[in-house]
Amino acid sequence: VERAGAGNVTVAQLTGAMTDRLLEQFTACPLKVENVENWQKSMASTGGIARTALNSKTMQSRQIANLYAAGEFIDVDGPCGGYNIQWAFSSGRLAGMLKSSKK
Repeated sequence: VERAGAGNVTVAQLTGAMTDRLLEQFTACPLKVENVENWQKSMASTGGIARTALNSKTMQSRQIANLYAAGEFIDVDGPCGGYNIQWAFSSGRLAGMLKSSKK
């Protein structure tokens, strides 16, 4: 966030240029998984982007053009047993399919 020049800026104060720089920084930052725990220690997160802030048919932000969210980034909780994983896969596929079809 600081590299994009948006360190002390709220989301409402982001300019188009800041948003572009944030997207560049996020996509240019590969993450490498170095270690994982077993299934008994796995968990899902809570909180995230409000569902009302997204178009439910496209998973696109209602406030920021060309910003799509899926899975654990969205405030959706479910019981353990695969529901959260299914939500992550389904919402990710929906957002990816619609985004790629607009190219």
